[in-house]
Amino acid sequence: REHKALLEQHKEHKDEVSKLQENSHLLHRHMSIDHWRHQVQLQIEQEQQDAAMLRQRREMQRQIEVFHEEVGTLQTYVLRMEEKCKYHEDEIARRKEHLKALV
Repeated sequence: REHKALLEQHKEHKDEVSKLQENSHLLHRHMSIDHWRHQVQLQIEQEQQDAAMLRQRREMQRQIEVFHEEVGTLQTYVLRMEEKCKYHEDEIARRKEHLKALV
């Protein structure tokens, strides 16, 4: 009778150990999945940050190109104004000479 009780107790302990091992396996599996999910979330966040930085960089590059065009336009305008100033300067000098010659 006592032997039968010990065998029954041994079987219960064996079943309990088996369940604990199974639970341990499931816990490790869940931990692995949680770790993987965390890594994926970090990667997604990094990719979103990279994409945002790339958009910002492209926008800045576009603005730089616009500024270069505007600077080119202004340089052309300044050059034309300098030529006009030179023309008016020469015209004033010519008229002064003409007026001197009349006096």
